[in-house]
Amino acid sequence: MKRNQFISLLALSLLLAIALPLAGCKGLYGAPDSISNGEKSYLTGFYGEMIPQEFSRTAQTITVNGEDYRRVKHKRFELYHGYVGLYSNGTIYCAEDQFEEASLYYADPENFTYHLVVGNPVTVSATLKDVDYQRFEELLDFVSKNAYDPFDPLHNSLVEKVTLPMPEDYGDGEIHFFKTSKDDLFTTEGNTFHIVEDEMYLLFYYDGGADSDGIEKMIAVKLPEELSEYFVPLVQEHL
Repeated sequence: MKRNQFISLLALSLLLAIALPLAGCKGLYGAPDSISNGEKSYLTGFYGEMIPQEFSRTAQTITVNGEDYRRVKHKRFELYHGYVGLYSNGTIYCAEDQFEEASLYYADPENFTYHLVVGNPVTVSATLKDVDYQRFEELLDFVSKNAYDPFDPLHNSLVEKVTLPMPEDYGDGEIHFFKTSKDDLFTTEGNTFHIVEDEMYLLFYYDGGADSDGIEKMIAVKLPEELSEYFVPLVQEHL
């Protein structure tokens, strides 16, 4: 397979990976906002745009409109999970009388572990122990507003992008930041970043040459200066 064909396939895989988590963590896209067993209601939407990650399910089941929702083993909250919505890991629901408490719990940065991964294949994997919570949330918010969305071409056209030369050994330079809840239930998507001349960019997609007369390029979104100034040294100290 030629290199530009490989990059085009990689770009497609990346876009599909981005599409899944953006598509269904808030009771949207076919996942109901609430379910009920006739005695108690369970609501989703308490974990923002995070993604269900690791969980075990019991045999206890609620069936709604032909869909089975099974109880999640959890020490703190009464939760149910169903494979509904476009997101591949489904949607999790919390007992209505615990919804506010669960929302506050998963909004508290102290209840998360923060991670940095560099390279594809991975060459650096680090837990960020003294991360600036506010900066990390600003980064996630920037990603939410500027990442490629295959379901929204208007959004994609409005994002302010730049075209950069394809980095040599671009896989080695891929950077991922994400957080996981300390109960291991939820995580954020590890979107891809690159550092170019001491500035950080969010990868929009790799262009293997199909859109540029065979010239391989990287389409990206430049981070605000204050985010670059924080995250570039953070990456460099772990290399």
